[in-house]
Amino acid sequence: MAHETGVRQLVLISGIGASPSSPSPYVRARARGKDRVRAAFPHAVIVRPSVLFGPGDAFLTNLTRLASLPVIPLFGRGDTRLQPVLVDDVAEAVTKRLESTDSESLLFELGGPRVYRYRELVEQVAIVTGGAKGIGRGIARVLVQAGARVVITDIDEAEGRQAAGELGVEFEALDVSSRDSCRHAVQAIQERLGPVGVLCSNAGIFPQAPLDTMTEDDWDTMIAVNLRGAFFMTQAVLPGMREQGYGRIVLTSSITGPVTGYPGWAHYGASKAGQLGFMRSAALECARDGITINAVMPGNVLTEGLKAQGEDYLREMAESIPTRALCEPQDIAFAVCFLASPEARYITGQTLIVDGGQILPESFEALK
Repeated sequence: MAHETGVRQLVLISGIGASPSSPSPYVRARARGKDRVRAAFPHAVIVRPSVLFGPGDAFLTNLTRLASLPVIPLFGRGDTRLQPVLVDDVAEAVTKRLESTDSESLLFELGGPRVYRYRELVEQVAIVTGGAKGIGRGIARVLVQAGARVVITDIDEAEGRQAAGELGVEFEALDVSSRDSCRHAVQAIQERLGPVGVLCSNAGIFPQAPLDTMTEDDWDTMIAVNLRGAFFMTQAVLPGMREQGYGRIVLTSSITGPVTGYPGWAHYGASKAGQLGFMRSAALECARDGITINAVMPGNVLTEGLKAQGEDYLREMAESIPTRALCEPQDIAFAVCFLASPEARYITGQTLIVDGGQILPESFEALK
């Protein structure tokens, strides 16, 4: 029976994001403890410490501040910095604290934007390729806020490790244009963290090259990273996803190629249109295995690469968008987070355009 109190939000800081269907008896026991808390306190928000505090000293500093509040910190064995508690005793411990404390003081407001915590995305192992900066970094940040165990990959190891440290996630060096690199990276991640539940195939490049001077190497490099990279990473995670009967794969495509064109990016457009052709047939092959494959199609996103095009280009692009604003990485990330969730189970082989209405006007007059 749920407790009838004045509590609006009870925050349990927890490492018990466990699945009741896990083959591990210990993990199932953790899940039962989590379910008991949710049944007893329907207003509870259960999150991992890293979601609230981040890594290192920030965690300890905020934990000290939190210790003075009437909120019970709960830790599972996954958190090695403090001794774990028996999760089967969680509900009883919370009850004792609640009965001896003014219920209104149990309210603990979290700072920053609120992210809907999708069921079972908590503790899902999620790989984000090209996660050191730009859209990939935005995706990683939102997935962390949603409770996933995120691993970012990047060909730039120094930049990738720095980003991982700032985000409080793990890093794996990876060249998506190499099949062996993709396989070895996925194998290392699975050995360290367990089966991969989410793949965000985001790594991509977009150097400009006019059609009449474009070299064979220009073309091949673009296709190798943007198109073959999506294929290699999808192929690498498929065995593990098929074995567990579950998986979410989200490709970062673009409106350029599938819908629109832009001078100097014929090779880029071909690679992004190719991603969608690959996605649709791959989605059919995986549909019966509990695996969905979808794509987000960004318009102009305000990333480091776009900023490098100069202020005039940015101004021109913003004026071509009905919202009169360029997309932010987190706008793409929220769309990816939904497609990566169990709630999107009935969506596969589809595209989600996130462009502020950029492709809608049929003429410049329509933008006035």
